[in-house]
Amino acid sequence: MNNSCLGKTRAAATDRPGWGQRLLSFLFARQRSIRWHIILLFSLITTVVFFLAGAGIYQFVTHAMRENMMDKLAAATRSVKEVVESAAHLAIRNHLQTIAHTNIETLGILEQRVRAGNMSKEAARQLAVEIFLHQRIGDQGYVYVVNGQGIIQAHPVLDLLRADLSGKDFIRRQLAMKNGLLDYSWKNPREKQTLPKVMAMAYFEPWDWIVSVTSYKNEFTFLANELRRGLKSHHFGRTGYVFIVNGQGDIILHPWLMGNARSLDNAVAAGVFTKIIAMKNGHFEYQGQDETQSEWQRKIVFFHAIPELDWIVASTIHVEEILEPLASLGWIIGLIVVGALALVTLLGLYLGNRITSPLARLAGQMERAESGDLNVRAEEDALGEIGRLGYHFNRYINRLRESNLKIIAEFKERIAAEQQLLIYRNAMEQALEGIIITDPEANILVVNQAFSEITHYEADEVLHRNVRLLQSGRHDRAFYREMWETLARTGRWTGEVWNRRKGGEIYPQILSISAVRDGNGAVTHFVGLFHDITEVKLQEERIMHQAYHDGLTGLPNRRLALDRIEVSIAHVRRAGTKLAVLILDLDNFKNINDSLGHASGDALLLQVTNRLVAQVREEDTVARLGGDEFLLLVAAIPDESVVNDLIRRLLKSLSDPFRLDGQEIFVTASVGAAFFPNDGANAATLIKYADIAMYQAKAEGKNTSRLFTPDLSERITFLRQLENNLRQAVANREFAVYFQPKIDPYTATVVGAEALVRWRRGDGTVVSPADFIPLAEETGLIVPLGEQVLEQTCQVLRSLNGRGQRKLSLSVNLSPVQFLQTDLVERILAILQQYQVAADQLELEITETAMMSNLARTVAALNELVAAGLSIAIDDFGTGYSSLSYLKRFPIRTLKIDRSFIRDLTDDPSDAQLVETIILMAHNLGITAVAEGVETQSQLEWLKNCGCEQIQGFYYSRPLPTEDFLEYVDRFRAPG
Repeated sequence: MNNSCLGKTRAAATDRPGWGQRLLSFLFARQRSIRWHIILLFSLITTVVFFLAGAGIYQFVTHAMRENMMDKLAAATRSVKEVVESAAHLAIRNHLQTIAHTNIETLGILEQRVRAGNMSKEAARQLAVEIFLHQRIGDQGYVYVVNGQGIIQAHPVLDLLRADLSGKDFIRRQLAMKNGLLDYSWKNPREKQTLPKVMAMAYFEPWDWIVSVTSYKNEFTFLANELRRGLKSHHFGRTGYVFIVNGQGDIILHPWLMGNARSLDNAVAAGVFTKIIAMKNGHFEYQGQDETQSEWQRKIVFFHAIPELDWIVASTIHVEEILEPLASLGWIIGLIVVGALALVTLLGLYLGNRITSPLARLAGQMERAESGDLNVRAEEDALGEIGRLGYHFNRYINRLRESNLKIIAEFKERIAAEQQLLIYRNAMEQALEGIIITDPEANILVVNQAFSEITHYEADEVLHRNVRLLQSGRHDRAFYREMWETLARTGRWTGEVWNRRKGGEIYPQILSISAVRDGNGAVTHFVGLFHDITEVKLQEERIMHQAYHDGLTGLPNRRLALDRIEVSIAHVRRAGTKLAVLILDLDNFKNINDSLGHASGDALLLQVTNRLVAQVREEDTVARLGGDEFLLLVAAIPDESVVNDLIRRLLKSLSDPFRLDGQEIFVTASVGAAFFPNDGANAATLIKYADIAMYQAKAEGKNTSRLFTPDLSERITFLRQLENNLRQAVANREFAVYFQPKIDPYTATVVGAEALVRWRRGDGTVVSPADFIPLAEETGLIVPLGEQVLEQTCQVLRSLNGRGQRKLSLSVNLSPVQFLQTDLVERILAILQQYQVAADQLELEITETAMMSNLARTVAALNELVAAGLSIAIDDFGTGYSSLSYLKRFPIRTLKIDRSFIRDLTDDPSDAQLVETIILMAHNLGITAVAEGVETQSQLEWLKNCGCEQIQGFYYSRPLPTEDFLEYVDRFRAPG
C-alpha cells in the first residue's frame, strides 16, 4: 500500500462522527415527528433544569445546615467555657474568703486570750504566724500577713519576712482595701515567672494586720471533680461530649482518657491534644476513634482557652452525625427529580398531541433568545395550563426564596433567644442578692439560690405563697400601704425593711421592687431584689460604741460622760434631788508605766476599772477621761453622805494589792467631788470643780479625797485674775518669742529652730507657759497670741534671709483651737506676704490630738496648707493617738519624738525600742524625724546610729532670745 492510500484512510477515520454526535443525530433527526421532538426536547430540558435545581438546592441547604450546626456547636462550646470559667472563679474566691475569715476568727480568739492575761501579745502573734505558715491552699497557695504600713509580718518565703512591700502596686491596693478580693500578678523570689493570682483579704484591726490568703488561679485542681459532676451528662447529640485539658497537657476532664496527653498510648489522641494546646482557641477536623468503637470516624472539635486557669474547654462530635439529615435530603430530592421526569414525559405526550401552537410560540421565543434577547421568561399569558404554569412557577420561586430567608432568620433569632435566656438564668442563680418574682397579687413565682441562703426557705417551700410569709411584724400597715402606693405611682420602690427568716429570726435588708408591665401598661409581675445588711447594722453599732467608749477599758469616754451628766441634771432637777461628779486620778501612775512598761500599765487600768465598777450602783456611771483619770457620776442622791461613803469604799477597794506579771503592786488615788446644784449647773462646771478638788487632794498628800468648797475658790480667783492679765498682756503684746535651734548631727549645721513663746510681765515676773497656754486655749486668746508669735517668727526669718540664711526654716506651734479656724490658711499667707517670707521657710507643728479631733477637716486643712507651700510637723509624737494607719493620709513632712521618750533612752530598753521604731517608720514613710529634749552625748550618739536626721535640746542650746539666736546661727560650731 502506497503512502497516498494510507493518507486517504486516515482522513476518512478522522472525519467519522463520534458516538455522541451519532446519538444526537438519531434522537433529533428531522424526519421524526414534531411530537417526538417536543417530548424529547421538553424532557431533556426539564431533566437538566431539575437536576441543576436539585443540585443547587442540595448544595445550598447542605451548606446552610452545616454552617448552622457548626455555629450551634461553637456557641455551645463557648457557653460551657463561660460556665466553667464563672464556676471556677466563684469557687476559688469563696474558698479563699472562707479561709481568710476563719483566720480572722483565730486572731480574735488569741486577742481574747491576750486581753484575759492568759498569754502575752508577742506570744499570741508568734502562735498566729505559726498557724498561718502551716496552712496550704491548693498546690502552691499560702497565707501571709502584712501590716498597715506594708511590712510583711508572716510569709512562707523567709526572704520576705519584715520586708517593706508598700511600694508594690498590689500591696498599695491591699492597704487601701483591707477587706475583700484582689486579682494581681506576682513572682516570689524563688519562682521563675509572674503568674495571675487571686487573694482574699480580711483586716484584724487590734493588731493592724491584714490576713491575706493567696493562690495561683491555675492550681485549684479540686474544681475538676465539681465540673465532672456538672458536665458528666452534657452531650451534643449522640456522639458529642465535653473535655478539659490544661496548658501542660494534663487531662482535667474527659469521658475516658486520664493522665497527661503527651503520654497517651493513642498517638492520634495525643496529636489532637497537642494541636489544641498549641492553638488555644479555634476548631479543626480530624480522624478519631471513640472508646466503644473500633472504626475510625471523622470528627470536629471546638475549643476555647481560659487563660487565668490555664485551662482549655473543648467539645467534639462526629461529622457524620452533623451530615445525617443531608442523606435523607438527597434521597428526597432524587425522588422528586425522578417523579418530575415521569410527569414531564406524560406531559410531553400530552403537549405533543394538544399543544402545537404554544410550542411554536415557545420556539419563536427561543429563537429571540438565541438572537440575544436575554429577558425571556416563561409565558404567563400563554393559553391554558402553559400560561398558568409560567405564572405560578415564577411566583413559586420568589416565595421559595423569601420563605427560605425567613426560616434562616427565625432559626438564628431562636438560637440567640435561647442563649440569652440561659445567660439570664445563670446570672440570676449566681447573683449574691436575693431575687424574687411574683404575680400582681404578690404570690411568689420564682426565687434564686441567694433567696434561699438568706431566708433559709427552699424554693418549693415558698412557690405560689404570698410574700406576707416573710413579714417580720415590725412594720405597721401604713408602711406597706405607702410602699404599694409608691409602686402603683412610680413602678419602683426602694428602702430598708425588716423581714423574718424561716427559723423566726428577724433581720434587716435593703429591698428594691420593680413593676413589670405588658404592652398595654398593665402590671404582669413584680421583681424584688434584696440584700441582707445584718453585718452593716452590727458594724454601725460597733462604730457608735467606739465613738462613745474608751478603747482600753470599754468605759464611757469624756463625750458620753458629759452627755450622761447633762441628762442626769435634767432628771434630778425635776425630782428635786442631787447628783455628784467625782474625778479619780491614780497617784504616781507614771512610775508604774516607766518601770513596768505600758502594757503593764494598761493591765493595771483594767483591774482598777473592774474595782471601780464593782463599787457603784447600776444607775451610776464610771467613765475614763484619759490616762489614769476616771469620772464617776452618782445620780439621784439625797445628800453628800452617800458620796462620802462611796469615796471611802473606792479608796478601800484600791488599797488591796494588784497583781501584774506575778508582782504585787500597790496603788493609791486622789478623789475630788462636786455637787449639783450646790457647786454648778452644768456638766462642764461640775467636772472642772471636781478636778480642782482632786488636785487639792493631791496637793495635800494624795490617797485622799476633797469635796469642792468655797475654800477652793481661791484657785478659781487666781485663774480668773490670770485670765484678765492674759487678755491685757495679749493686747499690750507683752510676749516674746525664743528660738531653740534644730541641728543636723551628721553635717553639724543649723537647719532650723522651734519658736517658743515666753510671757514676762511688766514687774519682771515670768509666767510659765504651762499656766497661761492652757488658759489661752480655753479662753480663745490663743488665736491672737498665735498670730503675734507667727509675726515675730516671720520677722526673724526676714532677718535670716538678709544674713544669707535662706535655707533655714522655723517651726511654729498651732494649738487645736487655732487649727479649727476656717480662715487659718488665709491668715498665715497674709502674714507671710506682709513680711515677704517664702512659705517653704515656715513649718507648722500640730499635736496628734489636734489632728484627730476632726479627721475629715484635718485632711482638708493640711492639704490646703501644703498646697500653699508650708510644711507640716507632728509635735510630741507618741503621747497622743499615735494612729499609724492615719499617718499615710496626712501630708506630714516632719515627725517630732516627744522628750519623755528621749529622757531615759539609753537606760530604758522599752523607750529605746519605741524610739527606734518611730524613726524607722518615719523613714519608710519618707518623713523627717526630729528628737526633742536631747541633753547628753550618749543620747546624741544613740540617735545618730538610728538615723535620726535632726536634734533639738539642751545639748546644743536652750531656747534663745531673737538676737542671741541670730548670733548663734552665725557662729555655730558643734560641741566636741
